[in-house]
Amino acid sequence: MKLNCSILLCCLISATASAQIITKQERNYFNITQVSFLPGIGHFRLGDTKYKFDGKSYGLNTINGLFLTNKTSLGLGIGIQGIHNPNFNTARIFIEIRQYLQNKRNGFFATGEFGYNPRFGTSTIFTQGTFGEIGVGYKLLVKRIGIVSNIGYQIQHINTGSYKTNLNSLSISTGILF
Repeated sequence: MKLNCSILLCCLISATASAQIITKQERNYFNITQVSFLPGIGHFRLGDTKYKFDGKSYGLNTINGLFLTNKTSLGLGIGIQGIHNPNFNTARIFIEIRQYLQNKRNGFFATGEFGYNPRFGTSTIFTQGTFGEIGVGYKLLVKRIGIVSNIGYQIQHINTGSYKTNLNSLSISTGILF
């Protein structure tokens, strides 16, 4: 009887362990370092004047976080973003949640970010703001390093001192997942 219980217990443990594929990236701590290109879309207002937002932004971010489950991660990010037309730079402090659709080495994910943009540099156009971003992407594991690419929509609520407005952008990012 003890032997049968031991065999049954071993079978249950083996079945549970094989059902959870834990990849290197999904073992607690992670870092994602990524570059972004954000072409502007739509319009923005300064006072009563409406402008077409055909500017673009470039960004560099690093996100450090933990996997809460084998498919869900939560991270704290910092970065810089240079916005052109109008011209100003921002620092970025944000929280990111990422949900992988399957627990596999390669696969799709959904992501969401929310953060604060303090002014970075000498621009007098911009004082501070907040931003939010949602997107979808793909993780590809190459040897021991993950390559992540995603596309999304970002809205930045900026304060110029005199006015408050929103800048809408398409977000295209690629990075390395350690």
